Amino acid sequence: MGPPKGCIDDLAHLSDLDEQMILKELKERYERDVIYTYIGDILVSVNPYKELNIYGDAIGKKYAHIKEFKDLSPHMYAMATKTLQNAQRNRANQCLLVSGESGAGKTEGSKMLVAQIVRLTNDSGFSNLHQKIVEVNPLLEAFGNAETVMNRNSSRFGKLIELIISPDGDIAGAKITEHMLEKSRVVNRWQGERTFHIFYCLFAGLSLNEKQRYYLNVPESYRIIEEGYGKQVFRSGLDYESYELRMEELRNIFNVVGFSSQEVDLILGLVAGILHLCNIDFVAEPEIDQVIIVNEDEIDYASTLLSLQPEDLATVLLSNRAFVRGERIVTLKTVGQACDGRDALAKVLYSHLFSWIVAQINIELDPNVDRRNNRSVGTIGILDMAGFENFPVNSLEQLCINTANEQLQNFFNEYIFAWELREYQGEGIKSPKVKFENNRDVLDLLLRRPEGIFAILEDECRLQTSTDQSYVDKLDQCLGKHSHYKKSKAREPVFTISHFAGLVKYNVQGVVEKNRETLSPNFTSLMENSQNMLIAKMFSIQMTESGRFDPQVALNGDHSWSAPEWSLPHRPDFGPGDSLSRQVGRRLKERASRERQQQMTGPPKNTTSAHFRVSLAELVEKLTSAEPHFIRCLKPNANQSPDNFDSKLIMAQLRSTGVLETTRIRKQGFPTRLPHHIFVERYKILGFPATAVIEPSFMRNACLHILKATDVRDCELGNTKVFLRYWQTDKLNLCLDVMMEELVTLQSVIRTFLARQRFLAIRKQHHNNQEMLANFGDFLSHENFKVFHMMVSSDDHDKLNYQTQVEEAQRREREIQEARRREREFQEAHRREREIREAPPTPHNLGFSGYYDHLEEDYDSPSPDYYNDSRSKQTPDHQVQFQGRHIPDVQGQRGQSSGFLYQNHLNQLLQKWGELDPDIWCKILYMEYDRPVAKFYILDREVKIDMSYEEFDGERIGLGVFRNSRRDAVTEEYRSYIGKGLKLRRDDDGSILATRIGKNDLVVKDWFDPANHCFSGDVLKHNGHLPLGEAVKVFDMEELKSQMGIKLKQGCYNEHISLLQHQSIVGISFVKDEKEIVTTPCWLLIINVTALARLKDPSVKNQVQQKLAEMTVLQKEDAMEEEKRRKEAETRHKTREWSKRNMRQGVIGLDAPLRKTRLDLRQKGEKINEHMLYSWDEQNFVGKEKHINLSGLQDDYEEVESMFGGPRRSTRQGARGTFSSGSSLYPGKSPARKNWAKIKSAIKEEQGKDDEEEIKAKMDRY
Repeated sequence: MGPPKGCIDDLAHLSDLDEQMILKELKERYERDVIYTYIGDILVSVNPYKELNIYGDAIGKKYAHIKEFKDLSPHMYAMATKTLQNAQRNRANQCLLVSGESGAGKTEGSKMLVAQIVRLTNDSGFSNLHQKIVEVNPLLEAFGNAETVMNRNSSRFGKLIELIISPDGDIAGAKITEHMLEKSRVVNRWQGERTFHIFYCLFAGLSLNEKQRYYLNVPESYRIIEEGYGKQVFRSGLDYESYELRMEELRNIFNVVGFSSQEVDLILGLVAGILHLCNIDFVAEPEIDQVIIVNEDEIDYASTLLSLQPEDLATVLLSNRAFVRGERIVTLKTVGQACDGRDALAKVLYSHLFSWIVAQINIELDPNVDRRNNRSVGTIGILDMAGFENFPVNSLEQLCINTANEQLQNFFNEYIFAWELREYQGEGIKSPKVKFENNRDVLDLLLRRPEGIFAILEDECRLQTSTDQSYVDKLDQCLGKHSHYKKSKAREPVFTISHFAGLVKYNVQGVVEKNRETLSPNFTSLMENSQNMLIAKMFSIQMTESGRFDPQVALNGDHSWSAPEWSLPHRPDFGPGDSLSRQVGRRLKERASRERQQQMTGPPKNTTSAHFRVSLAELVEKLTSAEPHFIRCLKPNANQSPDNFDSKLIMAQLRSTGVLETTRIRKQGFPTRLPHHIFVERYKILGFPATAVIEPSFMRNACLHILKATDVRDCELGNTKVFLRYWQTDKLNLCLDVMMEELVTLQSVIRTFLARQRFLAIRKQHHNNQEMLANFGDFLSHENFKVFHMMVSSDDHDKLNYQTQVEEAQRREREIQEARRREREFQEAHRREREIREAPPTPHNLGFSGYYDHLEEDYDSPSPDYYNDSRSKQTPDHQVQFQGRHIPDVQGQRGQSSGFLYQNHLNQLLQKWGELDPDIWCKILYMEYDRPVAKFYILDREVKIDMSYEEFDGERIGLGVFRNSRRDAVTEEYRSYIGKGLKLRRDDDGSILATRIGKNDLVVKDWFDPANHCFSGDVLKHNGHLPLGEAVKVFDMEELKSQMGIKLKQGCYNEHISLLQHQSIVGISFVKDEKEIVTTPCWLLIINVTALARLKDPSVKNQVQQKLAEMTVLQKEDAMEEEKRRKEAETRHKTREWSKRNMRQGVIGLDAPLRKTRLDLRQKGEKINEHMLYSWDEQNFVGKEKHINLSGLQDDYEEVESMFGGPRRSTRQGARGTFSSGSSLYPGKSPARKNWAKIKSAIKEEQGKDDEEEIKAKMDRY
């Protein structure tokens, strides 16, 4: 007997395969809350519609090292684990396809798959990247999911999440591709449904102040979310709380994923702007024969949030303008056309916003995409597509969604059935008897060109006169005889298609116009000129054929945006019966009357169906290039209620998806088909040595040998491939894992042995060194008198050499000081001459007076001083402006140097020195050109400077709150790119470190002039640019001390104290640096108060002087040591007795055997060397042998190495370390006085009582 019902984890193991048996098995498991079941390597999931305690980290870790499916019960985690193992082992792309009807649990299943893969690749803890990947899904759901009659959280778009796997098995990044967003839901929805979640989150999750900022009223007053018939938008208190919690979660997710507060503000502002835009109502005014706007307040709100002019927005809403044959044509819209244009703008604006959010998420999930290149081993794609839908009224959106599901079902059929059966026939394998429903005909009906449903729709959109009924008529004419197409019996704009999941009736009312995406060029031009850079960029980026942003353009864009100032525009007073729309209408009518009216014709450039076809083709291409893993989700009932198993509904889904045929082919077939060479390459180690070389002609026999070695039976060997059942692959992989574990164990043992051998050798060497040191100590203890006598005898000689070297060093120092004095006098004279020559003209000559007074007034203007002292908590007034008078652009004024500006601000600080808090470590001035806007005194160790609008709290300086009446457009643009800005931190020694946080560039001013600043080497290394996320020391206290030391050594410290104070200032430019401060739009001037205090501190000056004295002593000692070595070399050279005794004494009467003398000797036949005397002649040594005793042992016994050929070397210990000196005057020679036997003789004479053996033993020990 077989196992009881509901106990079989794999339906392929059922003895009797029929629909009822499979249905009973699924029902039994569902009633026991077992919702997962295998069909071979395919997972079937039944939505429980309730929480089950089968998820989380503890359960996920159990499936972390699963080897075979049968080891643990079926689970989503098991599919994720096997997919990751395949990607790491086979180094090939993988794909998890989650399919099913709407409400079957596909979205939740996708999130579980992502969470498990992230959990498996992040053993060391949750990293930032892994957390972002997990949090992405709720963010996309808020903007891309909505409530339908079938699902409370239905995906209204398709997404493919690709996880990029690195060579070490970790996640290197991720990429999200969005497909077919149902943007029409923004303005149109059926009764009982809702638009996207984010619109409801605004009203439930925003505070009162935030709602006022976005001009939001009660939710029932907005057309696209109101329920109608006086119903409340939020159906209950729980409904309101759910959206409130979702908004709170969304704020946290924005922060985790990497969106700044400015970006979140912009996103929410655009969503609110869409609400106001869709609330604009139009009505025909018969008296003036034009369309007017009823609620013009909504025009003001929408234009303000979209950063547009109200007149421009009203103009494009009420009229069409185009150029035809060089003439501008203006046409006034009807009420219907105005409504269509308004809705089209709202749809495109929301669609662009959604695509931009996805593009920004991809930047955060894959920040190193350019540097990673091809270092990944593959990707794991997780596809979550909107499920099959059959509503009471189905339109173009349902047609696209069902076509996508039809394509996925076809891909499933092709991969599971068609391709597998063709492989059997081609390889000569007996095919199992399986019948399956091929939906290729339905796909041809939908996508074939030129007679498919979508192709005919695109043709109709090219005709200006086409209607919905004409489209249906053409469908009936071209496709009326198709077996899967059924036309309407009545003359209605409807037709029916027989899909794989059943019959669906489509209503095409409004489909033609909806497919055209009628966003006129006037709207596009208007949005491109928006003052909101985000909107302008979204409408300027090139769109791909699939209707998405171009990835290259989107990824290379800026990630920092400035929040616009949203304030209502000033509207002029209108007379009685007059309004903004009436004035706009009158101007349009006057313009239209002056121009010839023509009607625009021509096909639209893009259509929804065209974008859909391209996007679907790209998706299928990605799926085909990866190894798929299928997960079938089933919906147990239509009411979304728990513990309710509708057998009829389940059976319909089983039949439509071909579960019975899938079970049969998984039981009888061979889903794994590997070519011979790949099989051998992957599993060769199981049957052959690792170094074995297998010839191509032996591949088939090698496969048989491996299968026999692993005891794998009931498989087939084709002509070119090995056919394995789904469980046999797990068995082979398990054998491979066992062998790899054994290899790892063997390697660890060998490494342990080698490490122990190295340890023993090191320990033996250590013992030998200790023994040698002990022997040397014994020698010193026994021969201490002799050693002492030897050292004392050499001490006098060393003192004489040291005194000589000191005198020589003093002489050289006097010469250097004299040369420097003359150089300073020359430079001072040259500087004075240059100042006289380049002296600026007098105020009288310039034509104005009070220049310096003007600067003092400018710098001492009432710009606020801010302290981050937590005790006082002084905060800036948002309306405080810099009131200093603007310096006229007069030649000589605007060209002032940075040193002049720095000195002015430095003088102001020094004047207030006694009033400053002792904890202040720096003063920061925010500058625009040469004008200060705000000043800050910093006490906290760290401060962040960005473009936020937050008040100064001691830890953050928000530059957005400061206004300047003289700010120009260039400065405003540069400020918009500041973004997250930078972070300044004081180091322990008083240095200042700067870290760039934002995406845009930050440059240290005057980085190319390090001589007059205290930069670190990192500033010069990066050419003044601050790298992203890396702390760079923009002020180095050690460099300042070096400058102090130079001035102290030169003796001009007090005279140049102002120059040292000037070097305590650092400038940092935002976005772009200019050489002159008067051309730098916005920058920071930072004065290091700690450095100024160090300059005034006598103890710091004493430390520098002490260090300078130590360096001087070391230099003198080095010079003396060098002179000593030189004299020793000269002495050794002069005292060598084997050198030529008298090189100029040759023939009698001559000083030397010159060339003429040598010629004479050769003519006489005499040898020249007989007339040249050398010191090695025996008669020259009579009575001249040097007496060697212990007192001269130090001079003679210098090193044993001199007994061999080569230059002599002497190693001595100096003040700066060990030095080596050598003589190369006579390389290869060995002096006679270094003879070892003579040294022993000298010791024996001095020590008459010691015999030769005792001396030898002692010297050997030495």
